[in-house]
Amino acid sequence: MIDSTPSADVYAGRIARTLNSGFIALMISVGHRTGLFDVMAALPPSTSAEIAAAAGLTERYVREWLAAMTSAHIVDYDGRTGTFFLHIEYAAVLSRAAGADSLAPAAQILALVASVEDLVVAGFRSGGGVTAEAYDELNALVADEKRRFVDESYIEALVELIPGMAARLTHGAVVLDAGCGDGAVVNQMARMFPRSVFRGYDISEDAIQRARDAAAEAELANVDFLRGDAATLDETRAYDLVLALE
Repeated sequence: MIDSTPSADVYAGRIARTLNSGFIALMISVGHRTGLFDVMAALPPSTSAEIAAAAGLTERYVREWLAAMTSAHIVDYDGRTGTFFLHIEYAAVLSRAAGADSLAPAAQILALVASVEDLVVAGFRSGGGVTAEAYDELNALVADEKRRFVDESYIEALVELIPGMAARLTHGAVVLDAGCGDGAVVNQMARMFPRSVFRGYDISEDAIQRARDAAAEAELANVDFLRGDAATLDETRAYDLVLALE
């Protein structure tokens, strides 16, 4: 039998690449949050000073960020002119103009997940869990990103997965979203299917409040939100459709 276990050197290289990718992801998050990808998408090949000026940022920091992006082959650099460039194909993946196709916002998740690492480590030792409130900033980020692409086409594609469900929703159905977050999905469904009734549960009080505020702003009378743990719901209402997304 041939031993396929990699050597220590090969294995160490694999781990090093994984760690390096993590650091690059953090730099992608910085580029997204500072708007650098958006600025570069609109610029011709430019120096670090020109990019910093266009973005309204400090040149030294922009220069260091550009060095990291260049070494990661995310941004192109021309040594003859000392200029950096974000190709249109790259901008289609990283800039805000890419809309729901942009992957840059997801890079922020790494930093936010890392921020609760101490609580997770404590859970390993105590056997306890991490409260939903510890993830409020992460949940707010995910909710903000979700609102960018949860529209009528998203709901239509979701409903089409279940034969006959569109007709039931149109005529009047009862729907539950277990783990609804800030209610982006059920609020959009409530707009599209006014004859149906919707309820959302989430363990985070902050998320539920955001869902209620959004429903009130849209004047939706056919949806309500309650704080609750989806693992221990004591529901007596019968539902035509139960969602448990993400």
